[in-house]
Amino acid sequence: MKISFSFAWFDLWIGAYWDSKKQILYLCPLPCCVIKIEQEAK
Repeated sequence: MKISFSFAWFDLWIGAYWDSKKQILYLCPLPCCVIKIEQEAK
């Protein structure tokens, strides 16, 4: 599992998004602050 944090000025949302194809969970607790949780390839 890999966790990263980024500031993205264009991500003006709050919530969570699951990308099932890439197996990535995006969490946005505050506008523009994105936490990306990736599942390592098996």
